[in-house]
Amino acid sequence: MREGVALSAKENDVEQFPVAKRKVIPLHVRLANFIQSTTDELNEMAETANAANAAKSQFLSNMSHDIRTPINAILGMDEMILREFDNETLMEYASNIRNNVSKLTEVTIRPKPVAT
Repeated sequence: MREGVALSAKENDVEQFPVAKRKVIPLHVRLANFIQSTTDELNEMAETANAANAAKSQFLSNMSHDIRTPINAILGMDEMILREFDNETLMEYASNIRNNVSKLTEVTIRPKPVAT
């Protein structure tokens, strides 16, 4: 006789098979365990995502600060050029500096808010 396959319906045949000796776990308990483990996994993934989002926000904040300081110095020097010189070429250069710094600050200093 093969293990796990009953060939007769005798009462003592059931005792031969290890499957019959296992404890039966009700479906609602198995489902509850599955839901709990899935919930735990999702909570862990959410924590990981939140940590990554916080790290990204901190990085952007630091980057914004690190760029803001030299940009302010550049804008100050540019303002001096615009006020004190009449050379048309120099004024064009200073105007280009101001325009490009404005574009750079839009990208780095004021990042778009991230949905959480």
